[in-house]
Amino acid sequence: MAAAEVILATVALARELDAPAVATAGNVRTYPGLFNVVPGECELWLEVRHPGAAALDAMALELARRCRAIAAQRGIEVEIERVSGEEPTPLSPALASEATKLAAELGLSHRRMTSGAGHDAMEFARAGVPTLMVFVPSRGGISHSPEEFTAPDALFLGYRFTRELARRLAERGAS
Repeated sequence: MAAAEVILATVALARELDAPAVATAGNVRTYPGLFNVVPGECELWLEVRHPGAAALDAMALELARRCRAIAAQRGIEVEIERVSGEEPTPLSPALASEATKLAAELGLSHRRMTSGAGHDAMEFARAGVPTLMVFVPSRGGISHSPEEFTAPDALFLGYRFTRELARRLAERGAS
């Protein structure tokens, strides 16, 4: 029951802070893991995401506080371990502006967005290489899931857009 409360508290935290804050429970393991035995232990993998380093740290601290409060209220022990984490890495605002301008010129539906997932683009940006990521919409906004599907027409449009953006940037020698 405490695990269920923690998961709900995790999602509630992101909703309270609103976009671009995101939080989720990616894995739940109960022990002994039998359907007819009340678990004596549970392992949760929780994640918080935010493009601002200070806001991300604040989210992690608040989530830990909520987990401890739930554990105290239920009279159980909680152990919090940070097993991974990446500092938010801003990509090139100049490239994002160029992409936004091109999308508007072409009459394409578009929006600037933050990606909380780790990508190779982060390493390029950290190395000082101007970096941009272009996303194409997936059905229902679902990504990194077996249910993810992007229509071939959307993929081709994304390819054409990216090709045109690269062409324009190469012609200008933009960075």
